[in-house]
Amino acid sequence: MVYKQFKTFLRVIRHSIVPYDNFYGKILHKTKLAFSIKYFFALSILLVVLELASTFTGLTKTYPFVHVETGARAIIEQIPEDLVVHFEKGVLSTNYDRPIILFNPDITTPGTLLVIDQYAEDKKIYEYETRFLLTGKKFITRSEGRLMSFEYSGNNLASQSLSLNIGTLARSAANSIFGLYLLMILLCPIALTLLGLISLYITSIITFILCYRIIPGIRLSKVFQISLHAATAPLILKALLTLVGLSLPMSFWWFNAMIIVFLLAALYEAYILSSRPE
Repeated sequence: MVYKQFKTFLRVIRHSIVPYDNFYGKILHKTKLAFSIKYFFALSILLVVLELASTFTGLTKTYPFVHVETGARAIIEQIPEDLVVHFEKGVLSTNYDRPIILFNPDITTPGTLLVIDQYAEDKKIYEYETRFLLTGKKFITRSEGRLMSFEYSGNNLASQSLSLNIGTLARSAANSIFGLYLLMILLCPIALTLLGLISLYITSIITFILCYRIIPGIRLSKVFQISLHAATAPLILKALLTLVGLSLPMSFWWFNAMIIVFLLAALYEAYILSSRPE
């Protein structure tokens, strides 16, 4: 049963790319929309899984979130396991008598990410060459060459005594990050497929408007159904470019323009060239 379905899937891919045997005529007159949607889901999920697999092997960087879990762990490992941060009447202190420095795990932009120095002045952020600095009284960050600071005394911390075992909390959070990471991996193919369906429906509306006065008897529902097959070649091309790591102009607009071209050709084959199947 599975083998038969797989053969059908491959046959539909082949016919969707190079239509023959009146393929789009059959889609127009005989094939149910549910079949086409199931086909698109199977194709899209398969291609996304292949792209994710190539990302894991280091061939591409199409899905940056794949590297989030590794980066988060790299940051967490720099935090001393026994680090405790105290807030007392709007003043920050730690159980260390030295600055705590966390480096950016991204090797493409090396440098200092965060420094906790309870004795530092605001301009110390330039000496540390860091983006974020926690001093005894302020949180300081750099944005476009300007310093922005936020005093702890301006919020609820000013009236509270609070001790946070940052080291322990960070290592506990690592497990949650890994779980969230796995969830994103699992949901990514489904989410991207749903977005693809929405995008195809919008593309179908545009194509339907373009062809409404040109093709007699054209229907939006059938334009959408045919688009689920006409998108096969662009989707496979996009996945192949990702797999080999080529950076060609596969932008959102370029990709959808290519789908419209394939869809127009499929509509011409379905409505003009193909005869109604007996």
